[in-house]
Amino acid sequence: MLLFNKDYFSDPKIRWKKVNNIILTKFIKEKIFKNKKIKNLSIYKNSGLEINSNNFKILCNKKLYLLKGIETCNQKKNQISNNINLINWLKKNKTPVPSQIKFFNDSYIINFRGRNWILNSFVEGNHFKGNKKEFHDIIKKICSTTKLLKRYPNKMNLKIHNISISHLNKIITIMSKNKKKWVKFFGKKQSDNLSNYWKEINDIIDNLKSINYDNKNLQLVHVDIHPHNIITKKNKLISFLDFESWMLSSLKEALAYGGFKLCRQVVLKNKNLLVKKSIGKEYISKINKYYGSSIKLDNNFLLICEKVILERLVNIFKFNLFNKNRQWNKFIPIFLSHLDESKIIFKYNKTKK
Repeated sequence: MLLFNKDYFSDPKIRWKKVNNIILTKFIKEKIFKNKKIKNLSIYKNSGLEINSNNFKILCNKKLYLLKGIETCNQKKNQISNNINLINWLKKNKTPVPSQIKFFNDSYIINFRGRNWILNSFVEGNHFKGNKKEFHDIIKKICSTTKLLKRYPNKMNLKIHNISISHLNKIITIMSKNKKKWVKFFGKKQSDNLSNYWKEINDIIDNLKSINYDNKNLQLVHVDIHPHNIITKKNKLISFLDFESWMLSSLKEALAYGGFKLCRQVVLKNKNLLVKKSIGKEYISKINKYYGSSIKLDNNFLLICEKVILERLVNIFKFNLFNKNRQWNKFIPIFLSHLDESKIIFKYNKTKK
């Protein structure tokens, strides 16, 4: 498996493709602009590799908006409303998040063709490129935002994200029992890749069990920090994206996985062996400086990062086992390589006495 290759999640450039959708155009004119006089309405869809993406950039009368459609089966309206309330609170407290915009009916949410739609201000910039100045500014803002979230009065209204070791173990066990079907599920190449990593995947489960890992200390965090959920400009973070990812979860898991994705982007940008060896330590140092914590770069921190990577793989396994959904399989090599890359970034050398 090739390591530290550029992939979809590491491309900092945001690409939009103009679309001509009569139904969507009518919806936008009626529900957003109330059939007011409109000049030069243009609709763009992200031309990246997102699966089931329903994010549209709208240019109307020289103003930009982001229209986001959320499958009603994925998130209930009250969950969306709770997250919007949080985003509005963050915005009020000067956190870099997009502004929420109400529809004509004075609501932040409107249902249309099986989806709940929300409207944001459009934030112009690029995804995180991996520059060191960007890197440091992002860490600082992650820490300040996480501190601020402790004061949010309605945190118990937010969705809980807490994947247990027993759940991961259950899916891995089912996968092992269905190994003869892997080729049918994943194809020959992906099946071979999984076979090569299967012992390592089981070792991660065993190691988590050995330390009795059981996270019950949940707090409000962004659970999916990665380059595409960050907008930067002039080496400054100007917006966090993906409002659904603010959840009650493990701080250490959020910092471990988010840190890995940020550090990986710095490695890709700099292509320097010394950066690979030092960036993990630098990340931990900055987190402790800005958050006032005492997180250690040790085997447990690496193991927690591996757990969150494994959660992503397990989700793909579940899609195949229970939904016959193969469309996420192309991301398997990315997450498998992440298991190796995390060991390099968060390498822990115990000091000899």
